[in-house]
Amino acid sequence: MRIDIIFSDLDGTLLLGDKGLSPGTAEALARAAERGISFVPATGRFFNAIPRAVQELPFWRYAIVMNGAVVWDRAEGRAIRRAELSPELAVRVMARLEDFPGTLDCYMEDNCGWMEARYYAALDDWILDPVSRRIIREMRRPMEDLRGYVGRRGRPVQKIQSYFLDEATQRAVLAALAEEFPELSVACSLPGNVELTHRDATKGAAMTALCVYLGIPLERAVAFGDERNDCSMLAVAGMGVAMGNAAPEAKAAARLVTDTNQEDGVARTLLRLLEEGA
Repeated sequence: MRIDIIFSDLDGTLLLGDKGLSPGTAEALARAAERGISFVPATGRFFNAIPRAVQELPFWRYAIVMNGAVVWDRAEGRAIRRAELSPELAVRVMARLEDFPGTLDCYMEDNCGWMEARYYAALDDWILDPVSRRIIREMRRPMEDLRGYVGRRGRPVQKIQSYFLDEATQRAVLAALAEEFPELSVACSLPGNVELTHRDATKGAAMTALCVYLGIPLERAVAFGDERNDCSMLAVAGMGVAMGNAAPEAKAAARLVTDTNQEDGVARTLLRLLEEGA
C-alpha cells in the first residue's frame, strides 16, 4: 500500500515500558520522514506531556492529544480541531464518578491537568505502576474540591479520568457512564483507568479530520495502537496495526497484529511496509 501518513499511540505502542523511545523506532520514523511520510503522535496525554524523546523528533508537526479532544499544530501553537465537554456536563460526570471508589482528575486549557487533592496525596495507594505514578505526580496539580473548581472556572474540559483498584469496578464504571451519558466517549488506555471525553473526541474522528485537513485519503494512513481508546483509529485507517501486547478489542479492530512495544513492533512493521512500498 502507499503510505502518506503514520499515526501512532504512545504508551504501550511507540514507547517502551520506561516511556523511552528505542533507537530502532526513531530510525524507522526518520526513514519514513525522508520519503515525505508524515508522522502524527496520537495519545491520551495533553501536548506538553508528550515525552521529550518524541518532542525532540524534528519531523512532525501535528498531534492528536487527549484521545482526540484536540488536534494540535505545534508549528503554530494552536488547535485546529476541538471536541470538548461543557463545564456543566463535566460537573455532572464528576458527580457521578464520585459514586465509585476511584480517583478523579481532568484536563483543561489545552496543557493543564488537575487532580482531586486527596487522591494526589495518596498516589501510592491508587496508582500501582511506578512509571505512571511519576508521570501523574509531575503532570497534575492538586486541587481541593476539583468538581467545584471546574464549575467555578467555567472552561471547557477536554478529558476526565479516574483510576480504580480492581477490574470489576472499572468495568462497572465503563458500562454505567456509557449508558447514562450518551454525550460521552468512554474508553480506557491503562490498567484500571477510565477516560471520558466528548463523544466526538476519539482518535478515529480526529485522525479522519486531520486527513481531510491535509488532503490525505484515509486509505493511505497507517495507525498503530494497543488499547481500547485506539480502536476507532485502528478501524478507520487504511492499515490498522495492533501491538502484540494490545487489548483484545484493539486486536479485533486492526487488520494486522505486530510484535510488542518492547520488541519494536512499530519499527519492524513500518520498515516492512516501507520496503514493500518501495
